[in-house]
Amino acid sequence: QGVEHLQDADTLGAIRSFDEYIKRHPEDLRGYLILGQTYMRLNDYPRAIDTFSAATRVAPNHGDLYYFLAMNYGLSNNLDMAVAAAQKSVVLFREQKDEENFLRSLALLQGLMNAREEGKAAGDAPTEAPAAP
Repeated sequence: QGVEHLQDADTLGAIRSFDEYIKRHPEDLRGYLILGQTYMRLNDYPRAIDTFSAATRVAPNHGDLYYFLAMNYGLSNNLDMAVAAAQKSVVLFREQKDEENFLRSLALLQGLMNAREEGKAAGDAPTEAPAAP
């Protein structure tokens, strides 16, 4: 039903439906994945993070969950958590010999690390010019 709600552009109905599905089938990752991505499309990154985090407790070795966590943490400007999640996805995909997703996660990790370093460098620079003597 949740997918039907999404097809009908009934986002709130889809969210309710996927919430109910997860309550009835907490071991099925499909509900978490679709619900988390729905929140992500709505720019509701905290709820997307909560959803994907809950899914990692069900499937701690699922690289896509950590990839989506990394994206949402990054979009929330929590770059330390984004980097940690991306690192986890890289490790999992490497262990599973999933080269395509490994490379995708590695590219995300590199981008997040660059953004974090740029943010640190910008934070170190003075925001105002010093006053003239």
